[in-house]
Amino acid sequence: MSPLSLRRYRAERLLRHEFEALQGRVLAAAARRLRASGVRLDGCDLEACYAAAWQGLYMAVLDGQEIASPAGWLVLVTFRRGIEEHRARVRADRSVERVAAG
Repeated sequence: MSPLSLRRYRAERLLRHEFEALQGRVLAAAARRLRASGVRLDGCDLEACYAAAWQGLYMAVLDGQEIASPAGWLVLVTFRRGIEEHRARVRADRSVERVAAG
């Protein structure tokens, strides 16, 4: 089996077996971290952050990176994506306020 084929096999196996199994635990941990940072996201937005983080994990595994703790990696990246989502919303709200005031 070539190195690329092996990486693809590992990434696909990870995707099939662990996406749903890790989802609840990762979402709960990321939501706690976000709340501790003063950020509130609704469930759909948090799930979208998880899906984007999962895609990043899939690509990292496919690229051959060794991820020691997929759950920990997903919590961190889901949290960071949640922060980015929150900041984007704050910027958008400020832009709307400026336009309305101007």
